[in-house]
Amino acid sequence: MSDMMNYRAVASFLITALAIARPGLVLSAPVDEAAIRHVANVDKSISLYFRTADGLPISEQDFLQAASHGKPYYAVEPTYNGKLVVVSGEPVLWGASSQAGERASNVKIGQAMPEFTLVTLEGQHLSNSMFKGKLTLVDFFGYGCGPCIEEIPALNAYKVAHPEVQTLAVSPDPDIYIRDLALNKHFSWSIAANAASLFQSLDLPAVPTMVLIDDKGSVVAMKIGPIKAPTSRTVTEGSIAQWVKSSLDSSQMH
Repeated sequence: MSDMMNYRAVASFLITALAIARPGLVLSAPVDEAAIRHVANVDKSISLYFRTADGLPISEQDFLQAASHGKPYYAVEPTYNGKLVVVSGEPVLWGASSQAGERASNVKIGQAMPEFTLVTLEGQHLSNSMFKGKLTLVDFFGYGCGPCIEEIPALNAYKVAHPEVQTLAVSPDPDIYIRDLALNKHFSWSIAANAASLFQSLDLPAVPTMVLIDDKGSVVAMKIGPIKAPTSRTVTEGSIAQWVKSSLDSSQMH
């Protein structure tokens, strides 16, 4: 698998559009659970979770009623841990306007991080104010991204070795998947999910992407792709620490 994943490369399995009607068009036959399973090609061993476009839970009854009256819906694939999230509304696309390897167009070195609001898996509300007085690493990752998953042990080790650095991991994927991933992989960073809109507004071209933000909220550095040691093909606590140090040193020279 490639060291990076951009939207165009993973769209076919990260988001499968199941939209079968235009808004306002009433179908001749109601949409039911069996129809969703048929289109998504999953059997009853897979549990379905229904969500709004904002990632909020919606009852199966309300979801199916909206779909039967023509509201588009889509499944977030692949399934994870025996679960499939089905979303009412249009998918939020990100990365489609950027080429992998380019800097995200709305994350500018030396400028403030664009405004955002997020909610962590623990229910903590976050905004740009979180950066005040704290050096922060933000890891943008996806549950279907192999390199993102492979670097989790190194990210955990970095957090332990550098408690003075604030850490946050952000995913565009549903919290249903990310909660299970965090548990299964013992991911110890604070994590915010359901952040596809932020990925889109930042114009992030690929995951993993790491952003280093200083104690005034300005972007110090950004790395698209795994932060590997020069002589290694793996990400380590040391390679992350060296990237942070060299980025800070470089920023102080300018």
